Amino acid sequence: ANSLFEASVASVGAASLAGDIRSSARMSRDAGMVMASVRQGRTLRDDARVIGLEINEPGGGLVTAGSAAVVELGDGLSFQVVGPVRSRLEELQGEWDRKLTELDLATDAGRAEAAAYVDKSVYNLASIVVLVKAENKTMLLTGDARGDDILAGLDEAELLDANGHLHVDILKVPHHGSDRNVETDFFRRITADHYIFSGDGKHGNPEPATFEMLFTARGHDPYHIHLTYAVDNFLDDYPKAQLKQMFEAERASGKPIEMRTPVVGSKSLMVNLADAYTGP
Repeated sequence: ANSLFEASVASVGAASLAGDIRSSARMSRDAGMVMASVRQGRTLRDDARVIGLEINEPGGGLVTAGSAAVVELGDGLSFQVVGPVRSRLEELQGEWDRKLTELDLATDAGRAEAAAYVDKSVYNLASIVVLVKAENKTMLLTGDARGDDILAGLDEAELLDANGHLHVDILKVPHHGSDRNVETDFFRRITADHYIFSGDGKHGNPEPATFEMLFTARGHDPYHIHLTYAVDNFLDDYPKAQLKQMFEAERASGKPIEMRTPVVGSKSLMVNLADAYTGP
C-alpha cells in the first residue's frame, strides 16, 4: 500500500495529494481527488488528536464483504457491506506486487504507468458496496465498483436468489453510469424499481450505452429512472439530443418507463418509493 501511495505521489506531485489536483496531468480528476483525500484524512485525524476531539474508532482492518455482520442502526435501518470481496483485493495486491517488479519508479515513464494502473484499477476494484435496508425497503449503493465484482459480493453474502438475481427498491448505478463498469446481464440480475444515475455529462457519464443496456435488460417492466441533473443541464459536449431521443423511442414503444430529474432550483433529488407508473 505504501509503494502504491508513493508511486502516486511521484506521479501527480505532493501538492496534488495535499488537495490541489489541478496539476494531476497523468491521472484522472476523480482518481486525483481520491488520492488527495488520503492526506486530507490523515491531516484531519492528526488535528483532531491535537485539539482533543473524539474521533470514530477504526473499523478493525479493511472494509470488505463479510468483514462485519449487518450493522443495525435502529428504527429498522441497517447496513451490510457486500463489496469489495477480500479475495478480489488480495488478487489486486498480487497484481500490484508483480507490477512493482516490472516498473522503474525512478523514471517518468515508470511513474506514469504506475499512476495509470492506480487510476484504472485500484479505485474501482476496491470501491465499497453497501446494501441498505430500512424496514421492508432496500437500496444498493455501488460506488465505482464493477458489475461483476458487485455480483460476486452479493453471491458471497448469500443475497442472490436461487436464480442468481436480486431485486431492490433503489439501485445507484455504478460509476456515474459508465458503460465500462456494467453489462446488460448486470441489469438482468440486479433489478430495481428506481435507478439513480449521477453525473452531469463529465467524461461522458452517464453513458447512453448504459441506458441501452438497462432498456434491453428490463424489457417492458415498469421502473423509474432518476437523473441527478436535468439532461438540458448536462455539459455542452454531451450528446443530449441522442439521450432524449432514446428515452422518447422507449416510451413510444410502449415501455412503462418514468424519468425524473431534480425540481428546478433544487440542489437535491427526491426519490419517492411510493411513486407508481402514471403512463405516457
